[in-house]
Amino acid sequence: MKKNSSRKKKRKILIRLPSMGGGAIRSIFEYIKIFNKNNYEIVVVAEITEDPIVEEISLYAKNIYDIYPFRIARFQNIVRNFKTIIKSFSTTRKEEPNLIISVSDPIYALIGKFFNIPTIMLIAGGQARNDSRFIKKWNKNPVIVFSVENKKELLSLGYPSNKIHVVSQRIRVTPDDGYRQHYRELQNKKNTVILLITSRISEGKMNSICNLIDFAAYLSKKGERFQLRIAGDGDLKEHLYSYLKKYRNLHKHVVILGHVASIDLEFQKAHLVFGKARSVLEPAMKKRVGYVVNEDFQLCKINRKSYKNLYENNFSGRNSLYQTSFEQIYRDIKNLRAGKYDLSEIETNAKICKQDYDVSKLEKRIIDVINKSSHNNKKRKKNPSLILILLIMQCMNLYFLATYNYLARRVKRKTDEK
Repeated sequence: MKKNSSRKKKRKILIRLPSMGGGAIRSIFEYIKIFNKNNYEIVVVAEITEDPIVEEISLYAKNIYDIYPFRIARFQNIVRNFKTIIKSFSTTRKEEPNLIISVSDPIYALIGKFFNIPTIMLIAGGQARNDSRFIKKWNKNPVIVFSVENKKELLSLGYPSNKIHVVSQRIRVTPDDGYRQHYRELQNKKNTVILLITSRISEGKMNSICNLIDFAAYLSKKGERFQLRIAGDGDLKEHLYSYLKKYRNLHKHVVILGHVASIDLEFQKAHLVFGKARSVLEPAMKKRVGYVVNEDFQLCKINRKSYKNLYENNFSGRNSLYQTSFEQIYRDIKNLRAGKYDLSEIETNAKICKQDYDVSKLEKRIIDVINKSSHNNKKRKKNPSLILILLIMQCMNLYFLATYNYLARRVKRKTDEK
């Protein structure tokens, strides 16, 4: 006589992340906690870093595999990418997940197709790849995007509208109810105004950081008592030190913190916060005056007027309709010093950000998407050798497309120069 098992087998989700670092991983961590709460077994595939988030995720994930991301834009990594294909194939075959969630990695869209595993693609901010032939490799899987901007990009590339889910909720914060006293302390001229920017110090981020150094030089000329704190690490730190040397004695006002284990403590100290996406949204939700930075040397204050435009573009500063000058930010500082700043604006900003980004509203949204994507999971076995061959062939095709795009851009650039 067979025993009836009362324990239902857990469904397994394999989550493919590019690397264990940055703001995106902290957003996906909220997903992992929700999946765990809803009795899903979690397997994570990512490039492992020294970020403390790795240890936190290990408390929720059954297994974590250290696999380098597949990067078709970097031709010198072709051998490493080939190893990534083999490891990704082997890991999926070993774990046999019921669902794959891949953060923009086309390899896992292909793996999901060949293994007949439901797959959800996820764009964690940034911009979607601007070539419909790459997007076709996603096989019209459901896509979770963090912003309206991403949805518009996918629609322009011909992706089906009913497959795109805008899910912006991903931030967990405890608001600072003592924020009024924190700002009143600035009325004492001896107290220092703390400016904070949180950012990777790497390619694609430097213009916004250098712009803040320019602003620091502007404040220094005004005789303001302040400190600019730069939280973040990256391979262009020496370039940042070099840029700082442009201004004589400015190093007295600028502190390059490097990697910060507990960024929340920095948010607590700050009066004005600068950044993109999560790095500025989180402190704004904690009731700090916030400004979005972009790579076009522009700043935009978070308020009711700018919010809709910022929200649609994931607070990235792209496509900005509103700009805030150095003079306007300095005026905010002077009003804070004089006790004339309307502090209720800070609370209003925190509330409107919370409506769209607070993690408490995430669980129902994400579980609905998961259930719709995975309920038809009927695995049909295929020959593993055939799957690997097909996977390699598809990846070679991706390389061909990448090479074609690279050459096309070079030809266009030379034509434009003429």
